[in-house]
Amino acid sequence: LTGHFRPNGVTTDGSAIYLPSSIELFDSRRDNLGVYRIAVLHQVGLFEAGTYDFSMQEARARIADLPPEVPRLGDPGVGLARFFGLWLRPQLMRWLFMTLEDLRVDRILLRRFPGARSDLARVFAQALATRPPLESLTPQAALLEGLLRYSLGQDAEQLVAQDSTGILSGMIATTLTLDSDAASVYESAAAAVRCYKLLAMPSGFSEDTDSAQTGATG
Repeated sequence: LTGHFRPNGVTTDGSAIYLPSSIELFDSRRDNLGVYRIAVLHQVGLFEAGTYDFSMQEARARIADLPPEVPRLGDPGVGLARFFGLWLRPQLMRWLFMTLEDLRVDRILLRRFPGARSDLARVFAQALATRPPLESLTPQAALLEGLLRYSLGQDAEQLVAQDSTGILSGMIATTLTLDSDAASVYESAAAAVRCYKLLAMPSGFSEDTDSAQTGATG
């Protein structure tokens, strides 16, 4: 599980955090050190905020109308892997969940470590500068890109004004439940479910849309 804006090589397997030997996103050594600091804080945040404590039993108790599990060949996985596997487009659900969970964790970090605000803002600004223009994307891919851009701090009204489908405002509204220390991994999962269902509307994604579009924004 790794955030979309994180430098290559910054990740975790649920028991250890892996970092690259160097990061050179910026010219300044101090700013690159800030990237390290934010990356580590975020990965630690995934542990402390309960991302890896996800339970399907608890999810079913908290989130209404989850699809039934379909028996699959091989290892069905555990926790989040089982949750993603409930959906016809598991990679889309994984993308939505991780975008929203990254947002929840980053907001927790800002409340707990206000001194990290400038480093996080710098990393977000650098990430936004590398994103593709919304007008270059299909309406469907632009919805995912819009949600990602919002998670990186771009103004919601600006993003909604560029949305031709009318769906993005509803997707962004799902994040309101994440802006609290009381919000858990299950709020992120529930928000991802709402976004997934919004994308299934006529002007969003059809269930048979090529899943490669999900990767176009990642």
